[in-house]
Amino acid sequence: TDYPKCEGCKVSKSFYELYMGVQQKVLKNVDKFKVFIEVQGYVAGHNLGGNLAVLAALDISQIYKTTNTVYTFGACRVGNKELAEFYEKILQ
Repeated sequence: TDYPKCEGCKVSKSFYELYMGVQQKVLKNVDKFKVFIEVQGYVAGHNLGGNLAVLAALDISQIYKTTNTVYTFGACRVGNKELAEFYEKILQ
């Protein structure tokens, strides 16, 4: 499915729908700790959580204008080549 924040980017529909189901809770909790994000923010996940961590890191980086460190373990590919390039650009 299309990733709305990037032209030409595609993401796995099931991963994106799952992330959208928890996005507001994730961002609400990140907002509570945004003072720490200015120092360094970490996003991590394993397996399916790793896929969600990739999408969450993109949101967090764009909203808080910070580069996060992302650790994934056993995550699948979340999107297409354009998404990977967008991800590298946002989280450099």
